[in-house]
Amino acid sequence: MLKIHKRISYALITLNYIKEQEGPTSSREIAEKFNLPLEHIAKVLQSLVRAGIISSIQGPKGGYYLEQDLNCLSYLDLNSAVLGENGFHNCIHSDSCLLYENCDVMLPIQRLGNRIEQLLGQIPVAELLAEANTSTNAICKE
Repeated sequence: MLKIHKRISYALITLNYIKEQEGPTSSREIAEKFNLPLEHIAKVLQSLVRAGIISSIQGPKGGYYLEQDLNCLSYLDLNSAVLGENGFHNCIHSDSCLLYENCDVMLPIQRLGNRIEQLLGQIPVAELLAEANTSTNAICKE
């Protein structure tokens, strides 16, 4: 089973909520709605804004809204936007693995990581958030 970082879970919850709103929504509204820590939601929202996935409007009636079509945003792109890395090749860095010099499974692990990245790069966030009976037929600009 793939372990999903808590910040990714928060990002998926946030994106799912924002896409359902008719206007901008605040970080406080999202945090209160899902009983999540405001400071964590705020950091996730900042990451999403920096990546161009959402935008914000300042002021009393401001908040966050979708900037990017979630059909064109892959899970891997979301992961990189929120965590700043893909997180699948940690063992190839000698400073992060005590077994690096004597490891005989490094190549298979690298191949596995590459295949996982390839798969996650093909899964649109919209597909993850869609209800079971809903299909998406959006055409994404490359």
